[in-house]
Amino acid sequence: MDAGILSLISSGRLRQALETLESMQPNLPGLEALRDAYNELQLAHLQERVSWEQYKQNREELAGRISALAEQLNSPGGGAVSAVPVIPLPILAVTFADRLVEQWEDLFKKFSFTGGKACTWEKRLAFDPYRIILFDNTDLMGEREAEESFLKMDQRKKRQERELQMEYCLSNSTAYLLHYGNYLSWLEAHRARAHAANSKFALYARLKELVDFIKAIEA
Repeated sequence: MDAGILSLISSGRLRQALETLESMQPNLPGLEALRDAYNELQLAHLQERVSWEQYKQNREELAGRISALAEQLNSPGGGAVSAVPVIPLPILAVTFADRLVEQWEDLFKKFSFTGGKACTWEKRLAFDPYRIILFDNTDLMGEREAEESFLKMDQRKKRQERELQMEYCLSNSTAYLLHYGNYLSWLEAHRARAHAANSKFALYARLKELVDFIKAIEA
């Protein structure tokens, strides 16, 4: 098997492995069916029609099928270059539960953000070299909704803690921040370095915007 494709598969970058296979041998029997299976699985995952555990199981099965297909190539290995544009800018996702770390890193691979890592605040990595720090604040209710809820005090405390964490990032790094979740009034005073996304659709767009902005202002 081509070493480049093997590396893509082992790192979970299945989309790029498929695109690389297609660039090397477009008419490889079974490739179209695998591409359709990949697209169907990703759509089901993003639309939350399958559980995380089922998604992981199906992804592993798909990786095995891609590996088997790649074995049919006659390339001696080592030189394959992915046909999918990669986005190598370092991005750190800070999430609120250990169980979500793997899901965030899968999302980065899915959308070719190859410099993406994830952690909880307690296990956070050094801020260098990350250029974007994404805060997964989806556990915070909308502020108005929270004030009308019996969870009001718990939500206030959680929101204050999260805002202090984001303030800390602004003070101790030069990274841009991306808030992912419901409306957060804290952002109004930090527009120079903070952006927001309230859905998966917006999340991808906002990440691309930040990456493009950072690249545009650098020499």
